[in-house]
Amino acid sequence: METCGLLILAGGKSQRMFFPKPYLQYQGKPFFEHIATVYKSTNISKSCLVINRDITTHEWESYYKKALSLFSVVKKIDTHQGRFHSVKTGINALSEMDYCFIHNIDNPFIDMETINFMWQHRNKSGYTVPVFQEKKGHPVLISKPLIKRILELTHRDYNLKELLKEFSEQFVSATHKGVLLNINTPDDYRKFIQKYETNELV
Repeated sequence: METCGLLILAGGKSQRMFFPKPYLQYQGKPFFEHIATVYKSTNISKSCLVINRDITTHEWESYYKKALSLFSVVKKIDTHQGRFHSVKTGINALSEMDYCFIHNIDNPFIDMETINFMWQHRNKSGYTVPVFQEKKGHPVLISKPLIKRILELTHRDYNLKELLKEFSEQFVSATHKGVLLNINTPDDYRKFIQKYETNELV
């Protein structure tokens, strides 16, 4: 039976938000918990959260402890090491998986239907992405060949978006705009949460 992992990337500084994105609330839960809860209702075998070390102590400690109880693995990273370091750190922890969803913390608008549809129509040698109104969104589901490729790379300056161009892509139709959205600023947060919770983004 093929296995699938989940990697949530939460290693950024959240500078434009002025508050750690993993701990923003959506549907009564921090982003990291909401995302993890949705995926746990699917076929995920193992999960990993990669998180900024600076938001795991002091006033953030209770959030961090909650994360430890939700994920198979939690990895703390230093932000100066770059985004690809976060990707590789997480993939290292999930290296035995046949597939892996890579999900950004600033996109909490995910649902079981999209995840399951991506899995059912997965690209077995490349990657799969949801598409809404001809625009590519999040998350991305990568296959074993891509997992192996990421593990081979050693330089921090690699870019996941560029790396994906080496592989074939599979598009899957999404049913709502949520797959296209990122929460980067307080204004984004107020606007998108309000619209999403009133179904204005569907």
